[in-house]
Amino acid sequence: MIEKPIADDYRDQLALLNPEKPVRVYRNLQRKFDGENGFWSVKQGVVRFHCQQIFLKNVTFPVNERVRLEVVRDEVKQVHAYVQGFITDRPTYYDGYQEVTYNPYNNKRFVCEHGEVISAETCNLIRLSDGKMRVYASGILTEQVTPVMIDQVPVHML
Repeated sequence: MIEKPIADDYRDQLALLNPEKPVRVYRNLQRKFDGENGFWSVKQGVVRFHCQQIFLKNVTFPVNERVRLEVVRDEVKQVHAYVQGFITDRPTYYDGYQEVTYNPYNNKRFVCEHGEVISAETCNLIRLSDGKMRVYASGILTEQVTPVMIDQVPVHML
């Protein structure tokens, strides 16, 4: 098997793919770093490189529901959830970023504190120094998790 390069610098990442096409990023549990799991794999058709940090813009969070159900049923990890967007350079400031998480056993989609995440303006996928993998996003569009009760709907809308 041919090892894919590790590219943490934006210029190195840019050289390995077409910046005008979206990428799909997922947590790779097979690739080791200092003897520990924890790299992001970056796909554009095929895996182009691995990294510890990448920034994306115009982000969506696709989840393959059929595979998610297999993961839940069989309790075997499979890649089925991605952060998808266009590669971008590190933003000049981190205003309004919040953590986005995904757990196939608890949620059908990625979530943040405000509900299920549909999209985001920008996203930072990072492996922290303690080895934890985190996704932070800003400009998040969510779908509320809690249903609206009929008595909360104005009468003129019924």
